[in-house]
Amino acid sequence: MICICSQKLTALAELLAEIEVPEIEIPGPLMELSAMLTASMSAQLGAAGTASLGLDAAAMAEVSAAAQAMASVEAGLGIDLTAPSAQLELDATIAALNANAEAFLGLGALDPGPWLELSSLASLAMKLKFGFGVDMFSAGASLALSAALEAALAAALSAGGSMALFASAQASTSLSAMASAMGVANLGAAGGMGEFAAKLDLLAELSIPEIEVSIGTLMPPLAILGAIANISLGLGLNPLLPGFGDALADLTADLSAFGSLELPAGLDADLSAAAEAAASADASASLDASALADFEAPELGSLTAMASFVASCEAAGFSVGMSGACGAACPMSFSASV
Repeated sequence: MICICSQKLTALAELLAEIEVPEIEIPGPLMELSAMLTASMSAQLGAAGTASLGLDAAAMAEVSAAAQAMASVEAGLGIDLTAPSAQLELDATIAALNANAEAFLGLGALDPGPWLELSSLASLAMKLKFGFGVDMFSAGASLALSAALEAALAAALSAGGSMALFASAQASTSLSAMASAMGVANLGAAGGMGEFAAKLDLLAELSIPEIEVSIGTLMPPLAILGAIANISLGLGLNPLLPGFGDALADLTADLSAFGSLELPAGLDADLSAAAEAAASADASASLDASALADFEAPELGSLTAMASFVASCEAAGFSVGMSGACGAACPMSFSASV
C-alpha cells in the first residue's frame, strides 16, 4: 500500500498557488480551428461502432469506466484490481488516505482557470503536429498549416478514408485498448473476450471503500496537473521549473501571425466527414462483445479520480505517495502497528 502524504499535499498546494500563469492571446482562427477539431473528435468517439460490438452506449460506458479505473488505480496506487489481494490493499490504502483527508482542502481551493487556455494551446499544438505535420511554433507555420489542411482533407476525402488524427483517437478508446489496459493482450484471439469478461467480473465483486475526499475537491488540482502534462507534451515546457514565463513568451512570440490564417471553406463539414469515416472504419472491423452487455461496474468515480490525481502528481515530478511511514503520526504507522 501507499500513503498519500499530508505534508506533500500541503507543499503541492503551496507550489501550485505560487505559480504565476502567463496570459497568452490565441488568435481567433486558431481558436476556431481548435473548436472544430475538438467537436469532430468528440462526435467521432461518441458514434464509433458500439452497435456492431453488440453493446449499447450504456454498456460501453460501464466497460470504459472499469478499464479507466483499472489503469488509473494500477498507475497511481500500485494496485491490480483483479489480483487476489486487491480488496485488502484497497481497504488499507483508502483508510490511510481518509486519515489525511483534510490535507486536500488547500488543493480544492486552487483556481484552474488561468491554466485552461495554455492547456488548450498545447493540445492544439499536438493535434496539428500529429494530424497535419505542422509545428505551430516554427517559422512560416501559418502558411504551412493552411496548405496542410487543404492537402490532408483533399487526400482523405478523395480516398473515402479518414485522417490520422481521428484514426489515432479511435484506436486509443477502442474496446481492444480497454482490454489491453486490463491485461488482455489480444481481445480477438480465442478466449480473449472470455478473459476480458472474467477480469470485469473480478472488478465487479470488489467492495469499493468510501473516499472522504470529494470529486469536487479533486477537480481543481486534476485540471491543473492535466494542463501541466499538456504543456509539457505540447509545448515542451515544464511550468514547475524556474523561467517558465520567459520560455513561454519566447515560444509564442510569433503566434500573432495566425491572425491572418484563412481556414479552408467548408472545413467544419469536411472534418465531420473525416471523423465519420474513421468511426465507420472502426465499426467494419468490430468484435462481438455481447458477452459484456450485462456488466455493471461498481461506483468507481471517486477511486478513479483519486488514483488519477496521484498518477498525475507523479508524472509532473511531484510524488505525493509514500511507501513507508514518515513519522509516528503517519497513517502508515497506524497500519503497521495493527
